[in-house]
Amino acid sequence: MTSKEGTGGGEWEHVDYEPGADEFWDQLGGSEWGAIDGVMPGVRVYATWDEQRDTRLVVTGLVLRGSPDHPVTSDTLRAVPIGRLEAAANEVRTALGAKSLSRPEVKLSRPGGGVPPDEFYKLVAQHYRWHAAVSAKPAARMAEDAGVPATTVHRWIREARLRGHLPPGKRGKAG
Repeated sequence: MTSKEGTGGGEWEHVDYEPGADEFWDQLGGSEWGAIDGVMPGVRVYATWDEQRDTRLVVTGLVLRGSPDHPVTSDTLRAVPIGRLEAAANEVRTALGAKSLSRPEVKLSRPGGGVPPDEFYKLVAQHYRWHAAVSAKPAARMAEDAGVPATTVHRWIREARLRGHLPPGKRGKAG
């Protein structure tokens, strides 16, 4: 989920849930909640969404976690862009073409290992769509996740496009 809007002035960054990595998040209910950094400086926003009758996602739970250097104040609470959070969640869901905001379950790694090439490039496309919806730099995030150079991921994305699993790219725009 990316946005140049928001009160933090920077890019919003969706944080992947990893059980045990964030005790507070685990106590909230883990993967039922999403975490977004960058909405406000030094404050992590945890949110949960539910679907309205018109299938639009709305925020149904919100927790702000600050720090001694960035406490949560009444001004911080008033500045939470709930409408923008909802819009971003719906943009992500639309970009993924799914009802879920979850990242792909199968981890991306190097081709081979018994996976047919076409299946691998379908998986590359699935990961790319998810990362493009939540990050301004999807190839860099994919490379980090897979433990490979970004140039390798760019080749994978190119091949996924050639095989028809992704639309033609637009210079300077992820997606």
